[in-house]
Amino acid sequence: MSWTENDEMKIFVCAAIVGAAVWWAHRQWAARPRGDELGRVVAQAYAGEWTDRFGVTAEALHAALAEGDDPVLRERIDQAIGAVDLSFAKGPEGTVAATVVVIDDNGRRSTARLSLRWDDVPESVRAELLRDGTGPSVRSWRAVA
Repeated sequence: MSWTENDEMKIFVCAAIVGAAVWWAHRQWAARPRGDELGRVVAQAYAGEWTDRFGVTAEALHAALAEGDDPVLRERIDQAIGAVDLSFAKGPEGTVAATVVVIDDNGRRSTARLSLRWDDVPESVRAELLRDGTGPSVRSWRAVA
């Protein structure tokens, strides 16, 4: 079997198609809706406690806080919780340590600590940690903006 210019052209066309497909997939992934990235971290931190407190499932809580669904639930959470403080710092073994602090309407303080993979860190926080070093990167979040 011999190698011909036609074979080279087939390889070139296939490589171009694969390259275009990879480029398109990357653009689609980068343009995907991210929802409320801080809300996603808050939902992860307080899923157990808040599902009982607000009488909802973990899925409903996540949908409300991370995806913006159920504005009524978001309003209930905002009235009961108010502002949530989040702090992020580089953790061990390529993780990010997140501390989520809530002071509820009764003045009770609650702190949750998470170890997040880099993919689960909000984009602006990830960029700040990569640019500025170990952190901390501090954010404030409310269920209703």
